[in-house]
Amino acid sequence: MLSFRDLYTACQSQKLVFFSGVDGDTPSPAQCETTYEVRMVEDARNLTIQKSYRVSCMTRVRVPGSGTQHLNPNSGDGFKNYPLMLSIASAIKNLDAGQFKLLDYSPKTVNTGIQLSSGENSGSSSSFSQQRSVGSSTSSTNSYGVEMSLGVMMGEPMGSAGGNFSHSNTREASSSLASGFESNKSSASSSGAAMSIKDWGGYASSDPASLAMTWIFGQEYPWNGIRDRYTRDTTGDKVRIELPDFVAKRLFDTSDTNAAQPIPYPPSELSLFGIDFTTKVEWLVPLSSCVETSGLLIEHGLGYTRGSHYRSNGIYTVAEMDSTPSLLSLDSPSLDLILLGLDPITLSDPEGTAVIGFFRKQFLVPPSPGAVARIVSNANNLYVTATGFSEPMRATVSGTTRASLKIQFKIVDPYQPFNLNLKHWKNSGSGCRLDFKFNDDEDTVVTVYVDAREGEGGTDNTLQIQLRNNQYDSIDYHDYLRLGMNEIVMTISPIGDSADPAAYEIRALSITD
Repeated sequence: MLSFRDLYTACQSQKLVFFSGVDGDTPSPAQCETTYEVRMVEDARNLTIQKSYRVSCMTRVRVPGSGTQHLNPNSGDGFKNYPLMLSIASAIKNLDAGQFKLLDYSPKTVNTGIQLSSGENSGSSSSFSQQRSVGSSTSSTNSYGVEMSLGVMMGEPMGSAGGNFSHSNTREASSSLASGFESNKSSASSSGAAMSIKDWGGYASSDPASLAMTWIFGQEYPWNGIRDRYTRDTTGDKVRIELPDFVAKRLFDTSDTNAAQPIPYPPSELSLFGIDFTTKVEWLVPLSSCVETSGLLIEHGLGYTRGSHYRSNGIYTVAEMDSTPSLLSLDSPSLDLILLGLDPITLSDPEGTAVIGFFRKQFLVPPSPGAVARIVSNANNLYVTATGFSEPMRATVSGTTRASLKIQFKIVDPYQPFNLNLKHWKNSGSGCRLDFKFNDDEDTVVTVYVDAREGEGGTDNTLQIQLRNNQYDSIDYHDYLRLGMNEIVMTISPIGDSADPAAYEIRALSITD
């Protein structure tokens, strides 16, 4: 099943190795997973309206423990090279701090815990009802009447008598059939992040100059790697830490002075079995900043320090840590915020109309020779880039020059029929040829010819191409689309081998059912 949030998400996973260049040391493997989610929002603060993108960056780093993950009793001299401190930094690499805003981050500076929660539910229901009623009625009616009259006429009595009878039968029959069908779908998603760590602490800081976020996680019990790291030893890959006496007693059992060797206590459970930390930061990037760059780059910096405590020469106890942390840096893939933040086309929703009118004020980058024109629909569900066009949206093509239009959109319905509609015409005596390629599939190229000027022809200068026809018994059964992101490339060229250039103009396009 398609996850709705995946339409707005980019992610990557990388295997890392800390301390890989230290001679005579055992490298520490790690795993870093980054997830980027982009949503378009209308920023209406300060009594203005500005299209912006809410960029959420989630970084998850997993580092295994010191290797004592078995269930056997520990009989060694101590514990070496276990996780002691980890730093995670995230920053936007190719924008200045004045071009975006820091909205939120998590976890905050706390020494409690990490919890992530996400939920997604979807449902559908359908019902069919049919009601039939059949009835009949029969009625009989009988009527009887008697009439009598008496009187005197010219002194003589007279009178009359009469009667009447009537009978009728009435039969009625009725039949009715009523049926109905109802279908509905629903979906919802939610996510949350909280922090809670046992025996470790997490501390967050923000750089005002770059709006970069940095988190430092460190063991706080039995000894605090962030606080207790004073040393007189400044040489070598490992340095010996001068721990206070009350802290050293948490690492070694020295209560029995007659014991030949002190018993080492283990570090925290996270240091033993491995750490798994997740950070999240959200920035608000205006649409104008997106136009100025081909893609957003987010830089991640990781730092890792190990600790050890063990007994040496029988009774002598040692606590040490790496003299310098192992530092790694990795970049996100180039994030096209406009494409990632594009909403899917939902034609069942009145607000989901997918239409673009090619007017100057609608363009992010207006068409001009040698430039790539860019425009997004008002409903944020259609994105068009064009090359070879000049204002308002005219292209002149010949045997050596072409113009092209790239249409990108997302869909979530595998059954809904879709149509591509164009309002266009030729602006010269020669006609134009349009070749449509769907999702980079050479087998789905559709060719259409435009040979009518504005206001001419019997189609009102409109063209409709079926993108999906699910009528399996039809000769036109086909489906050019796929779930998620779709791409249609339209190439404009002159008809045949005509030496005369052809001029083409497009006014609007839409996707309908």
